[in-house]
Amino acid sequence: KRSQMSQTSSSTTAKVTIDLVLKVGGSCLTDKSGREQLRQDGLDRLAELATAIEAVKVDDDVDDGNAGYVQRRRRLRWVLLHGAGSFGHPHATDARLTDGIDARQLAKLSPVELQQRRLGFCDTRRAVQDLAGRVAACLVKAGIPVTVLSPCSHFSDVTDFVGSHCPPGLVDRISDLLQAGFVPALHGDAVLALDRDATDETIIGWSVLGGDALAAKLAESFDLRRAVFVTSSGGVFSQDPATAPPGMAHLLPEIRLGGGSSQDVAGVGGAAPGVSDVTGGMRGKLAAAVRLLKASPNTVVRVCGWESALAACLDTCGGDGSCGTRVLSE
Repeated sequence: KRSQMSQTSSSTTAKVTIDLVLKVGGSCLTDKSGREQLRQDGLDRLAELATAIEAVKVDDDVDDGNAGYVQRRRRLRWVLLHGAGSFGHPHATDARLTDGIDARQLAKLSPVELQQRRLGFCDTRRAVQDLAGRVAACLVKAGIPVTVLSPCSHFSDVTDFVGSHCPPGLVDRISDLLQAGFVPALHGDAVLALDRDATDETIIGWSVLGGDALAAKLAESFDLRRAVFVTSSGGVFSQDPATAPPGMAHLLPEIRLGGGSSQDVAGVGGAAPGVSDVTGGMRGKLAAAVRLLKASPNTVVRVCGWESALAACLDTCGGDGSCGTRVLSE
């Protein structure tokens, strides 16, 4: 018999609670100005943060079997997401993977071009899995029971990709791992997007699924309490710090976003100049935050840097911007 926690996954209306989704940007773990360049300082800071998170205990009211409840202390249930950085974005750009979501476009390619796209897909997945393995090795060495789930193994149908939810199999796997005391870790990935044409023939396409989009999908499929996006910028600014005149870009302690339109995020940057980012940089991150809050309005969402990440993860922040930017929906 499956446990109560596992039963409350995708097969029922009740949702499993996740206390925290921690999304670490690829620029925090890699040097995005190059190709497959690791930032050891970023891995060390992630291990330090994960160790602090693992030390936290919370109280839960648990059914005692006699129409009452008892209080039990437990560790935080949290999920780690991380971007691909220089272990994925340059590869996906070269292979034009974001062109592949419309599978019918692939049918127009020559056999040689199609094979080149396939090889680019494979090389992108090789690189992102390399980074995921390095992240996991660092965390396991630090005593964190992290186990990697590759999105490509779970996302296949185009409705999984463009929809707001996680595939049921992934929901069950994450739920089971959380119940067993593990920290599920997912990463930005190249994924398949199967579709069917008018004759019901399967057409195979593919595209990129970033970590920010994964966070929004988790909010749809779980009862998510907090979502923290750790970035190299440290928060959301009034203007793009990469292009604004000196002193003109100010950190916003709070930002309210509406429907995820371009006007909502007009003041923030995409990728830095000369840097490959196939998932939209800060603009893509905030668009994902809008979708997350639409699915889960009570989730506390913050964008911050390493210095304030622990306070953001534990929701012990003030309103002065010391924890980066709180993202709210209108």
